[in-house]
Amino acid sequence: MDVIVVSLPLIGRFAFIPDRDVQLALSNMSAEEKRVVLANMERQTASLLALQCAAIFAPDMSISKSIDSGLYIASQMVKINS
Repeated sequence: MDVIVVSLPLIGRFAFIPDRDVQLALSNMSAEEKRVVLANMERQTASLLALQCAAIFAPDMSISKSIDSGLYIASQMVKINS
């Protein structure tokens, strides 16, 4: 099972387990493709998590809905591509 771990300074460490559809898509990839996809997922997850934390610490920015929408769209794209 693949786990994505994101560490944000002064906030904490977060571990994510990709859902079943993503795991299935990853299982059909070569080792190199899988490495690249997981690295991209880690980078994107870290960016989105940092933005979400910014929304918590500065709620007047009102970016939570945009982040949630972006996460939903990204998850749908992963399912379509698998």
